[in-house]
Amino acid sequence: MITYRSFLNTDLPGIINVWKQQRPQRAMAQTMFTNQMERCVLAKPFFDPAGLIVAFDGETALGFIHCGFGPTEDKSDLDNERGIICLLLTVDGQHQQEVCNELITRGEKYLTDRGSKTILTGTDFPYSPFYLGLYGGSNVPGILRVNEAVTSVFEDRGYQHKMRILVMQRSLHDFRAVLDRKQAAVRRSYRIEQDQDPLSQSWWEACTLGNTNRSVFHLIDRSTNRSQGNISYWDMEPLARNWGVRAMGLFDLRIDEAARQAGLGTFLVGESLRHMQQQAINLVEAQVADDNLAALNLFEKMGFEANDIGCVLAKEL
Repeated sequence: MITYRSFLNTDLPGIINVWKQQRPQRAMAQTMFTNQMERCVLAKPFFDPAGLIVAFDGETALGFIHCGFGPTEDKSDLDNERGIICLLLTVDGQHQQEVCNELITRGEKYLTDRGSKTILTGTDFPYSPFYLGLYGGSNVPGILRVNEAVTSVFEDRGYQHKMRILVMQRSLHDFRAVLDRKQAAVRRSYRIEQDQDPLSQSWWEACTLGNTNRSVFHLIDRSTNRSQGNISYWDMEPLARNWGVRAMGLFDLRIDEAARQAGLGTFLVGESLRHMQQQAINLVEAQVADDNLAALNLFEKMGFEANDIGCVLAKEL
C-alpha cells in the first residue's frame, strides 16, 4: 500500500535514494550526500517540513514533491500568494504515474491552504528557494528538456507554459574580450573593480546565495568614481564537481538605464570573464529567457552557446 506524509528527519536517506535513481543528467548532482541536502535545502530558514511530501511503499521511498514560496517584491519576506513546486522526483515503476499525480495533488493543497493564488512549477531565480547547487546550473531554469515527461504531467493538470529559459555556457580556455574602437573608448572611461565575498543585498539573497562563494564586478566611471552597473557570479559547487571543472554561475547583470546602448554591457561581461580566466576558472554559465533578445545577443557575442532549455509552467487558481 502506498502512503504519503510530510517530511521527517528519518526520511532523508530515502529521499537521497530517490535522487540517486534518477536518469543521469548534466544539470543534476550525481553524487548526493546528507550534508549537501541539508545545506542546500533543509538549512534554509523558510524550510517547512509540511511542504516536502514523500511517497512510500512500506519503508521504500517512491518519490517526493517539494513546495515552497518565492519572495516579496522587496525580497524581505515570503510571498505566499505565489506558490512554487520546486521539485518533483519519482522512481521508475508500475505506480509512477499514480505517485506523480497524488504528490502534485497534495502539493497543490499545501500551497493553496497557505494562500497561493498562482502556482509555478519549474522555478527560475529569484523564485528558486531550494536546490541551487544541486539542480539546474547557474540558476534553477525550470523543468529541463530531459524531463519532458514531467512537463507533460503538469500540462495534463492544466499548467500553462510561462517562459522558456536557455542554459548558455562559455569555456574560458580560449576566451578573448571584444576589442574594437568602441570598446577602446569604453576602456578609457571605465574600469572594473572586483568585490570578493560581497554582502547580500537582501534577506532573500542571503538565504539563497549567502552560503556560496560569490564575486561581484563593478563598472566604475573613471570621471565620477561611481558604479554604473555590476555583474555577479557564484561558485557552482557541488554541481560543477560532476563536470570536472571550476565553474562560475552568472546570476545577475545590471547596467544603469541611462548608460545602456553604449557598449558597457559588452565591456563589463568581457572584463569579468577575463578576470575569472586569470583566476583559473574553466567555465561560466548564464541562463536567459528566450525572449530577452538583448541579453541573448550579448552572450552570443561573448561566445556563449546554448546547451539546454528549461521551461517554467504556471497555474492560476
